[in-house]
Amino acid sequence: GHNAQGRLWRIGVDLPLPDTLPGDRLAGVLHLTDCAVATSGGYRRRRTTAGHDAVIHIFDGRLGRPLTRERMSVTVVARDGLTADGLATAAFILGPDEGIPWLTNHWSAADALFLEVTADGTVNEWCTPNFAVRTRYERLTGVSTPATR
Repeated sequence: GHNAQGRLWRIGVDLPLPDTLPGDRLAGVLHLTDCAVATSGGYRRRRTTAGHDAVIHIFDGRLGRPLTRERMSVTVVARDGLTADGLATAAFILGPDEGIPWLTNHWSAADALFLEVTADGTVNEWCTPNFAVRTRYERLTGVSTPATR
């Protein structure tokens, strides 16, 4: 539905930065109605291994170990929350190179935004072909133009 003012819901998308609170640094804002949004990322829940490697709470069953993408996130828009949440985690594991084609070919009713902040602070952004149109995505200043894969 719509918000109390009868407008589309505005949902902030955080930059995937460790040690920030929700809403501290936004990459952009989604303008949505009649759908669900879920984000999966490694920037809030991470730990250091005995070998001093940073790992996150998301486990890649293909590799048999947790992932190290602590400055990445995937936001998925789908019909319902369960689908959005599951797809966000799966797409995060796949990464943008595999995840965008997988979503586009097998989950055409869902769209995704992949964000990555590099060590030097550069923000990389990739999305499924219909993401910007479906969400009326409003990119905030300082974030690179998304690449469609």
